[in-house]
Amino acid sequence: MRHLLLAACFLICNVAAAQRLPEERTWILKSDQLALLNGFTFPTVQFSLEKKISDHFSIAPELGVQLYSFNTYRPDTVFVKPGGYRAGIELRCYDPFGLLLGKKKKSESQNGYYLSLNLFYRQNRYNSSVAYMKSGVTDTIYSDCFWGRKKAMGINLLFGVQKNMGRRLVIDLYGGLGLLSRKIKNFSREYDAVNDEQDLPLDLTIDGVLTSAGLEENSGVIPNLTLGIRLGLRL
Repeated sequence: MRHLLLAACFLICNVAAAQRLPEERTWILKSDQLALLNGFTFPTVQFSLEKKISDHFSIAPELGVQLYSFNTYRPDTVFVKPGGYRAGIELRCYDPFGLLLGKKKKSESQNGYYLSLNLFYRQNRYNSSVAYMKSGVTDTIYSDCFWGRKKAMGINLLFGVQKNMGRRLVIDLYGGLGLLSRKIKNFSREYDAVNDEQDLPLDLTIDGVLTSAGLEENSGVIPNLTLGIRLGLRL
């Protein structure tokens, strides 16, 4: 009888655990899929951990590390091993319009449309090269290889939607705009942006954009566009 009672309790506990609603799991571990393919800054293996604060609000720290590079262009001289990291934190509000109207959130927490404020910092080092013409010499193209270090911090306002894909899996799609302040420093560079003229391709190319973005004279504050797809697991 005792064994039968223990077996019944074990069965009831398992059934109850299986029937728990997704909202009872207040932690979500997510990986950003587009960060893996980001060739405009640097690709990162990036994770975030979202924690429910209330029915409408959650907070999520994130961290990404660069483990590889795409090498869309290969300078003749390699000075450093490319590498970098990204850290940030996001404050998220689900059903923001309902919150403004004083409505109680009816669907499960951490699910549905949201607005969020995302603060981040990133830093990386890279090898690059630039083709240029010296002042007064237009018939010779010089190639200068150098390495650089870029530090950037920014803030984004994001709009997205997070949906359950079963009991524990979630998908998170978002996009947003913000401001980015970057500080770039080049090392072992001979090209002088004041006296020399950069030899740019006639057509807009990814290599040209990346080369220009890595020059220290392009430091400063610029608009920032961000898109992302995160896959997550409720813990």
